[in-house]
Amino acid sequence: MFMPNKVRLTVSSNKTRDTYLARSYPQRDRDRNGKNEYYRVPVYNLRIESLDRTDGVAKAINWKVLRFMPYLNDGKQAKHQHLRGRGFDTKGLSTKRSVFVKQYKEDYTVHNTFSPYHGAIVVTGAAYIHAGPKTVTDAGWGAAGCVEVIGDFNRFKQDILSCAGHKYDTNALQIAGLMKSRLLTLVREMDKRISDLVKRRKLLVLVEAAVKPRLKVAFESSK
Repeated sequence: MFMPNKVRLTVSSNKTRDTYLARSYPQRDRDRNGKNEYYRVPVYNLRIESLDRTDGVAKAINWKVLRFMPYLNDGKQAKHQHLRGRGFDTKGLSTKRSVFVKQYKEDYTVHNTFSPYHGAIVVTGAAYIHAGPKTVTDAGWGAAGCVEVIGDFNRFKQDILSCAGHKYDTNALQIAGLMKSRLLTLVREMDKRISDLVKRRKLLVLVEAAVKPRLKVAFESSK
């Protein structure tokens, strides 16, 4: 019987040398001039690692993520009234916490912009780890407290499962992508396996303490 390794996702306090141009969420025009504002946002590291590999081989994989993002909500639009906080703020988890993941939302879709990926790891409340921009230069994403993974989110899921002990060909996603139905089957299988990790209390998230950046003064441009 397959017994997965325990996997920890560490949302690091360490910044990369990158800067991402983000838009505020859910509203984008703070000065009401008909243009969307962009803000310079730091990029952080996220580490995926296995904690109890039976073969004694340590494994760790690093990703880049958006941890703190500009938030703007005047509370006047009904569809945004459920979001906590009014005015402009920097949203994101800043205090240290370590939690066993209790829920993986297999069908979650990103709200702030289009993404071909689905799924979200619930850290606490409405703070999730989910898909983000394709690259650091893919500007314009926003968030209201979630951690957004930069890059191929399906490969991110695959890395989690690889650390858990599941075997995947390094080109599995690329090969499956040649046939849409095959890719969907593979991704759904990965979603079920991540849900199983959660059920077994084998998926842990560690958020390192970090000071929130002052994004209101990190204004870059309007477009």
